[in-house]
Amino acid sequence: MVQTNKKGFTLLELLIVITILSILTLVIVLFINPVELLKKSRDVQRMSDLATMKTAIALYLQDRSTNNLGGAPYCGTGTLSDATLAATSPHISIADSTPATGATFTTGGVACATSGGYNATTTADLYKNNGQGWIPYMDFSTFTGGAPIEKLPVDPTNTATAGTCGVNSLYYRYGCKTNNTFELDATLESDTYKLGGTDSKVEKDGGNSEMRFEVGTDLSILPSSAPVGFSAL
Repeated sequence: MVQTNKKGFTLLELLIVITILSILTLVIVLFINPVELLKKSRDVQRMSDLATMKTAIALYLQDRSTNNLGGAPYCGTGTLSDATLAATSPHISIADSTPATGATFTTGGVACATSGGYNATTTADLYKNNGQGWIPYMDFSTFTGGAPIEKLPVDPTNTATAGTCGVNSLYYRYGCKTNNTFELDATLESDTYKLGGTDSKVEKDGGNSEMRFEVGTDLSILPSSAPVGFSAL
């Protein structure tokens, strides 16, 4: 009868393997940085969303017989400032994650203030493309050739809540002038794309803010810093 000796791993060998795997995992995490990758992915979506909205608004101006963005009270006559954000009619709309019930844009105010400042009254309403979403007046749903945008984009994180729309919060903003110029902006969160990053987008967009990524036909409409009296998240 032939006997075979079965030999398994010793405790020392297992400890060596576990140590090597731990070191490899640490090296991969340090080099790949999955948290930064997720932030960059969300930032790419933000930049894509704003580009889509910019195109949709340009198409709206071409398609409408009125050929305007709504005039007053939807649009202002000059560049917004931090002070006008605290006024009654700052002509600014913000995608707020907790809309104020019954808020309407025509009442003025900032969307992240308690009084509201846009047509959406529920989170679901933010996405409406018929002029009742977080961007007012423009009805994209009645285009003869089909809507250029099926729903309004909202920041993938959207940390803006009533009274706390600081410059570092993650939300989209929209502002316009009565001369039919407009601006959209968003906060970028990845170390690569934000201020001081190796591929900073906020410093290269030509806007007046180094904290937010801006697109549109007049990049001086929206203020460059946090609203007066609002905290930055």
